[in-house]
Amino acid sequence: MQKLLKLVNENELSCGFNGLKIGEQNGGEQAHEGSYLVHKCPYSGLENVLFVRGSGPHALHYNDQPGHSMKEIIVSRKCAESVLRGAQVYVPGVLACSAHVEKGDKVAVSVAIEQPVKNSGWAVGITRGIVLQGLQSDAHYEERKGLYIGQGIAAMSRAGIFRVLHGVAVEMTERVYKLPSFNDVLEGEIFLQNLPSIVAAHVLDPQPGEQILDMCAAPGGKTTAIAILMRDKGEIVALDRSHNKVIHYVRFSIRYCIELMLPSELMWSCFSPACCVRVMV
Repeated sequence: MQKLLKLVNENELSCGFNGLKIGEQNGGEQAHEGSYLVHKCPYSGLENVLFVRGSGPHALHYNDQPGHSMKEIIVSRKCAESVLRGAQVYVPGVLACSAHVEKGDKVAVSVAIEQPVKNSGWAVGITRGIVLQGLQSDAHYEERKGLYIGQGIAAMSRAGIFRVLHGVAVEMTERVYKLPSFNDVLEGEIFLQNLPSIVAAHVLDPQPGEQILDMCAAPGGKTTAIAILMRDKGEIVALDRSHNKVIHYVRFSIRYCIELMLPSELMWSCFSPACCVRVMV
């Protein structure tokens, strides 16, 4: 909280930092903008946690022109979760798009939710790159009805979205739920995380000097929380089920200056699951 306040004062940002204003309320420092609010966690044992409160749901109007359907973009569930936390829509999260979307067009953003598939588990049922008609007769209309999360301005054309691998696809202007963005704010010092993940690390109750086994480590939030509670003294063996998730965690660790011991080095250590005092599953 002190560092957020210092950032605002040093930069003399009259509009706050990334849409975040900081003031005092009830004798304590708090950050706010309208109904946004950042305050210290009221629960015992979570003194290093700040709560970020957003606002919503907000009513959005998607059909400003009667008789004309607004162009639309469908995103994955994970992308939608990030958008509702203040992020923009990035290219990897886009699944489908209306025809003739050009850079600068106003678009509605909806989310594709996994549906049960007979004998195949769960799937979104949408092939990436499919063209949306924007009509109730659209094959996927009912699957996303009521699942619009906001609207924004296309940052690139439809062709561009499905041609490149990275970049912002849609710059969000309105969201059903609004939260301030913490992108590039105190990078490496704060990490956005859901409360259950934070609580899980505290319930594990890791102690300095212990050896901990984290069996589902990616993307790294709980592992980092465990390391903080251990005061950077001890060893955490972080595992995950896929190579891509491990690579993602390695990048995360480098970004947050976490000291890594790679698998080739781990082979020479005395690690054994039986040696672990606590296990996170």
